[in-house]
Amino acid sequence: MKKIVIALLLIAIPIIYWSCEKDDICTEDTTPKMVVTFYDNDNPSVPKRFVKLQVVLDGNAYNNPNKLVFTNLDSIGIPLRPNSESTKYHLFLTYVVLNDTIITNDIVEFKYSKEDLFVSRACGYKSNFRLSPDPIVPTDSIGTPLNPWIKNITVINREIINETAAHVKILY
Repeated sequence: MKKIVIALLLIAIPIIYWSCEKDDICTEDTTPKMVVTFYDNDNPSVPKRFVKLQVVLDGNAYNNPNKLVFTNLDSIGIPLRPNSESTKYHLFLTYVVLNDTIITNDIVEFKYSKEDLFVSRACGYKSNFRLSPDPIVPTDSIGTPLNPWIKNITVINREIINETAAHVKILY
């Protein structure tokens, strides 16, 4: 009985190994995320780390388990919706002032066009994006931005085809 089990294993393992085709494994990059960098508003050439930033897709609750949480970074990668021409995020910045934890919420909407590209049978399609030059930030009736912590947003690289370079610069 022991010899039969060993013989079956010796036959089954090579069959399983060789039955996988090269194109069944996706090694290509998929849809890239938008890279956002954060800089000091008083010195725009100096990257500025935040203590904690929570990114919530518009329409979801703050306590949504699918929110993205980043800590102690000066750049982040966030996905854009491939089935839409815009993505709106709520950005919750947490900081500490005199031992008090303060959370402020800004809303930013990114508009874009997209191009779907076939990568391979294993990977399927990926989307590349082209950002509109000006992100949308909510304003009051006289045009003053309602964002309490973001001072300026600049699109520095409109083409989102990879995650190696920053696409958006936020001053705060």
